[in-house]
Amino acid sequence: MLPVTQSDTSLALNGDGPVVDWVLRMWRFPAEYELERVAERGALDDRLATAFGEASADYHAAAPVCSAQATVSF
Repeated sequence: MLPVTQSDTSLALNGDGPVVDWVLRMWRFPAEYELERVAERGALDDRLATAFGEASADYHAAAPVCSAQATVSF
């Protein structure tokens, strides 16, 4: 996470002013690991597809349920 900070004239990532929001910094991984590329080279077998589906289902099952008016604090 990086803070979005406010100066007198602008916003900055990880600046010195007061924090007004937060952003998630993500890292790129090699394109050959993208699911589409894995499938193109024939490596998306039943075992991998099942593992991917189970991981995705587990992730969504564990996610909190929020209403449209809900607020989240960290």
